Amino acid sequence: MLSKIYLALLLAAIAITSFITYYAFSWLQSIGAPTAAIEGYTYNASNAFLFIVGSWIVLVIVATAIAWTKKPWALWTSFLFFAIFSLAYYFWLDRAAFQFKQAAGLTDNRYNFASILGVILVIVAGFVTFSIHFMVSQLRTKMSMNDTPVVADEEASDLAPEESAE
Repeated sequence: MLSKIYLALLLAAIAITSFITYYAFSWLQSIGAPTAAIEGYTYNASNAFLFIVGSWIVLVIVATAIAWTKKPWALWTSFLFFAIFSLAYYFWLDRAAFQFKQAAGLTDNRYNFASILGVILVIVAGFVTFSIHFMVSQLRTKMSMNDTPVVADEEASDLAPEESAE
């Protein structure tokens, strides 16, 4: 049941993020005043990125519950969602806005370093996903262990059967 809820959330997040991202891009196709187009783009693009991050957090929370009971496929699917949409945001959407600003004469910058920030964010999200996966797997292992007493190494050698030297 939790897997179905996760998949529904994932599909909703993909649909809404795709729409918001495309809507922000459509502002750059505006034939009106360039400053108004950039203002509309900036508003919608910031909402798109906030939705990407917020939905990733929600997906990771539900995916952690799934990873606790089953396999961690949902954690890595959440990471894939974040990676695809944040890289699309930084490599496609932000680059299109930068080119629009250059063509309209709204910026003097020659380079756009936002792509580097996008890659860094994806690396950080990957590290967070791996850390959650590691913690869940370790906690699940510790909680499922038997109540057998732990024997120290010295005691273990005393309890081991002696082999004959023949």
